[in-house]
Amino acid sequence: MKKKVTIKQRIIPEFFFPQTIQKIKETRDSKFLLATGLYPPQIKCFDLNNLTVKFKRHLDYEVQDFQILTSNWEKLVFLRKDRYLEFHSKSGCHYQLKLKSQTIDLVLDPINNILYSPSTSNEIFRLDLSEGKFLQSLKTDPEVFLSCSGISPVSNLIGVGTSLGYTQFWDPRILKRPVGVINNFSITGKNKNSVTTIRFNPQVNYLCYTGHKYGQTIIWDLRSFGPILVKKMKKRTPIKTIRVNFKKNTILTSDEKTISLWDEKTGKTWNIIGTQTKINHICSIKNSGFIFIATENPFPETRFIQNLGEFPRWALNCTLNNRKEGKKFQKLKKKFATEKNFGKKELSSGSFL
Repeated sequence: MKKKVTIKQRIIPEFFFPQTIQKIKETRDSKFLLATGLYPPQIKCFDLNNLTVKFKRHLDYEVQDFQILTSNWEKLVFLRKDRYLEFHSKSGCHYQLKLKSQTIDLVLDPINNILYSPSTSNEIFRLDLSEGKFLQSLKTDPEVFLSCSGISPVSNLIGVGTSLGYTQFWDPRILKRPVGVINNFSITGKNKNSVTTIRFNPQVNYLCYTGHKYGQTIIWDLRSFGPILVKKMKKRTPIKTIRVNFKKNTILTSDEKTISLWDEKTGKTWNIIGTQTKINHICSIKNSGFIFIATENPFPETRFIQNLGEFPRWALNCTLNNRKEGKKFQKLKKKFATEKNFGKKELSSGSFL
């Protein structure tokens, strides 16, 4: 069994929301964390070097998804559940733009500076952030309902999942039709096994990972649009998040209650992490084995998996400070917790703590 260390203390003391945490994301420069939560709807930015809140902002409506447009926190875009795109700059809310139909999530193409947002129908909206205008939408078949999306950081290939179980792949240079379509029905044997999440390998441009409604995760080879491996979870509940640790050949997948860590080549599970409440999202800190788990609790759950990577320096500093404070507390307790200051009964029961 691989070693797993659970960090019980709160790494960032001010990391909490009134009711629940929806999503947590790390900036590309690895210096900040951004999280959305309820209630009321709000966004918080955390400085990882100082382990403090940099800012907190309230929004008019609940957030469906958000993207970080720059390497740090200075430019953000939020997809609200009332069909609005809300753009933020350093000073706060900069502009609001209403979409003509409800969309599912946001995908950013940082090379061409284009924002993709698939609607619940058969249309994928494209917003040119440089020009500030909508481009021609990508359209699928009328009977197809989109469910999720993702983009390859290597090839810029866009993957779009559907409620029927198909995954379409679009090349930004070709607008008339997808360059490839895969169907998981022949693999999973389940009809209408909708795609719930899509992830691309950050290093290998032909590997794609899809999570499905009935608990399957499939690794696809996009050169042939064929499956390499099918991983089935025991609970058969929808896959919510997929994260890839290419250095350790490990896949992290989560459903509502558990996080499974398994080998990318063999599919063998080597660790399962349970949570106290429903999982909403997972943020895996780059170049480390540290993860933040957004749940239905006001506070995030944190885990450090030693076999995935090193301990982040900012988290290590926090742990060392907590140990120093703990030692100081023990010294104070020995100094004052004597029979002169407390009765024998109180001292034995520990009621003074």
